[in-house]
Amino acid sequence: MGFMSLHCTIAAMEKRKFMELIGVNMIIHGPLQSLRVHNFNQDHPITKGMKDFDIALDENFGAELIDPNAVKLYESTGYMDKRHDVGGWCLEQGKGRVVGLLAGHTYFAYQDPNYVQLYWRGAHWALKRDIPPYNG
Repeated sequence: MGFMSLHCTIAAMEKRKFMELIGVNMIIHGPLQSLRVHNFNQDHPITKGMKDFDIALDENFGAELIDPNAVKLYESTGYMDKRHDVGGWCLEQGKGRVVGLLAGHTYFAYQDPNYVQLYWRGAHWALKRDIPPYNG
């Protein structure tokens, strides 16, 4: 089984077992702002070959990786507040997989073909399927 932790799913801090499942602690977002999505992990199949891009307007949530098996997928930086965060991660939990992608407060993330490609790849990886090419 696979699980995708999207955007504010990370804000369930009172649900300790859930937060252990997704392997992170939340770093609350700052203001709505343009985001730079960058420093993609080129060794992971979800992000291999991905290039840096911008999201026009979103919240810059951050993740503190607490599970030693969590793998950072990419980072994000807010253009206004200059805050630099882990913006995506993944990990294997027992027989399942978890993928966390933190942008998505506004529709701008979902309109960006680069970000939609991350969802595509993350969903396939979480379900332990081959990741087919994304054709937008």
